Amino acid sequence: MLGVQEDSQRAESAVRELYAPILERCAVPADRLQTAELVKVSANAFLATKISFINAISEVCEAAGADVSLLADALGTTHGSGVNSSTRD
Repeated sequence: MLGVQEDSQRAESAVRELYAPILERCAVPADRLQTAELVKVSANAFLATKISFINAISEVCEAAGADVSLLADALGTTHGSGVNSSTRD
C-alpha cells in the first residue's frame, strides 16, 4: 500500500519510479495516507495476534505432547481456511 495525499500524483509517480525494481514483482495499490497508515497498523496488530495465538497453542501442544512446529505449518497451509490461499488446489 502506497500512501499519497489526494493532490499529490507527482509524489506518487516519483515514489513508484524510485521503487520500480521492487514494485515490478507485486501490485501495490495507492490510496490516501490515512488508509495506508491504517493498513500498516492493522498488519502489525494482526501479526502480534498470530504470534500470541501460536504462543498460547504451544503450551497446549506441550501438555498434549504435540509438535507445535507441525501445527503452525498446518495452520499456514490448511485448505479452505483462507490462511494461505496460494496453496489451494
